[in-house]
This record gives sequence, structure tokens and C-alpha cells, in this order.
Amino acid sequence: MRMEVWADIVSPWTHVLKRRLDAVLGEDSGVEVVWRPFTVDPTAPAKPLPLVENFLAPPVDEAGLEPFTRAREGLPTAGVQAVIAKAAAEEGIGPRFGALWRVDSEKAQRLVHLAYTDGDASVQNRIVDALLHAHHVAGDDISDPEVLRRVASAEDFAAGPAMLEGGVGKRDYAEQLARGKAMHVEASPTIVHDGEYLVGAVSREELREFVDGLGEPVEIAEERERLRLAESLLRQRDAIGALTLVEPVLAAHPNQHDVVETAARAYYGSAQLNKARRLSQWLVDRNPADFFAHYLLGRTLSRLGLEEEARPHLKLAEAVTPPEED
Repeated sequence: MRMEVWADIVSPWTHVLKRRLDAVLGEDSGVEVVWRPFTVDPTAPAKPLPLVENFLAPPVDEAGLEPFTRAREGLPTAGVQAVIAKAAAEEGIGPRFGALWRVDSEKAQRLVHLAYTDGDASVQNRIVDALLHAHHVAGDDISDPEVLRRVASAEDFAAGPAMLEGGVGKRDYAEQLARGKAMHVEASPTIVHDGEYLVGAVSREELREFVDGLGEPVEIAEERERLRLAESLLRQRDAIGALTLVEPVLAAHPNQHDVVETAARAYYGSAQLNKARRLSQWLVDRNPADFFAHYLLGRTLSRLGLEEEARPHLKLAEAVTPPEED
């Protein structure tokens, strides 16, 4: 049975939860834990900056205290830091605890992703442990390629950094980020299993109750799941994210109506108007009575400046009230 944990290495609550999760699951739980990427500090600088205020971690900590809330800008308060430090000490993390650098965690997160896709859950688990220790205990800069090489080599994943630098798995990593957003994962860490969520560095007791209640997930075909998540992103007005998930389905099923319509909407929303025009025209040709297809084609033509061509499609679509697609 597989359980996903959406988390960012730079979140101190991720380190605390990891220790608690290891303690609850033990060696023979039969639960495969897969770590998925989540970005808590999207404005982190490309070049790492030393942290001030007692070397506090970046603005991620409150997400662990307030479920389903985004961390606010600025460094966490001393009170929150005291709570984190106490929790870390109770889990045997230390002796010192606290990041020394504000870093862009993308490369570290991609290394974690590669450790699973090109290794397995066991390799990934070791890489997560090592990166958490490097960032929160050793005070290393985990955006430094040399630090990542050292971590990967020590955990029998020496090939990882070369794949990382070569861009291997970059699209798949982006898909996982899009999946998390589509699933409304909003804090690090968040455990997800079959639509059930557990948010933040919850207690061992809460973890045990969650794990004990795990059942076999409902099987959904990958294409159906991708479409469902793409729809969620379109509702969130993230057309680029929707395309990340739906384009592979479109390539595999170029003549499936719901796939083409979802892709056309995503192309329209991301201002890729020629692609939106081609797909919406296909929908109209396939079913001239599809009012939404006429509406989408008319809106696309209008945005392309082709008002005369757009007019009959928009007029035909007036028979129904179309959804907003701006």
C-alpha cells in the first residue's frame, strides 16, 4: 500500500514528521511512503542567502501549525521557532536545529523525485533523511551541487546528480507539482491517501490512527485521473499546470472528445490561441451541435482578431449560457 507525503525539504516540520512517521511505521508496516514535491518558498533567491534572527528557517513554519494555510511572508516568530525546536528535540533531531540558509530547494526536491523514479522508495527515504539533516542540522546549502553530490554518493545514489544536471525527469517533476496543486495540497508536510489528508507535523498518535485506517485505494485509470486533476487546475485558473497534465493524454488519445476539449480550454487559458483554435475547430467539425465548442472557437477567433469569423460561432452559442473561460 502506498502513501504519499507532499513536502518541502526546507520545511522544519517535514523533518519532525519524518521522524514520527518512521517511528510509527517501523520496518515491516507494508506501507510504501513516497515523497512528493511541494514549494513553500516560491520567492527563494537563486543565490542562497544566510538567514538572520538566530538562523531561523524560511517562511514555512506556520503551515505546520495551521492546516491548509499558506505560510506568510517574513520569518516566523520566535514563539513558533521555540515550538519547532522543542518538537525536534523530542524526536532526537540535533543537537542543534535550524537552517542557516534560505535556498531555492528545487534541485534538492528533484533529487528526491529522481531517487524514487530511478531508484525506489527505500533509496528515496534515505535521500530525504540525508537532505533534511544537511539543511536543518548540519546547516549546509542544499542548493549547492557539491552538497547534493555528497549526499547522493553517501546514500548509494551516485548517479542522481548527473541526471539532475542533465534535466532527467524534469517534466515528470513538474507534473507532480501540478498534481499537488490540483489536489489542493496547501501546506508542508501533507500526507495523502485515497482522498484523505493529514496536514502538518501531527503527533504519533494521530499518525497511528491514520495509518491504521488505511484501506486499498479506489483504482482510477491514469488518463481519467489526469483529466480530473486538469479540470481542478482550470477551475483554479492554472492553465499551464492543466496542460502539464493533459498534454500526454492528448498525445495518446487525440480523437477523444473530453480530452480534446480539456486541452483546448487549457490552450485558450494559456493564450496558446492557434492550438486552441485547431482543437476547438476539430470539436465543432466533429459535432456541429456542440454549443460550447462553438463558444470556445468563437472566443478564440475573437482573441486572434478574427471578429468576422468569430461572430457566427458566438451567435450560435448564445442559445446556452457558457462558462467563463477568460
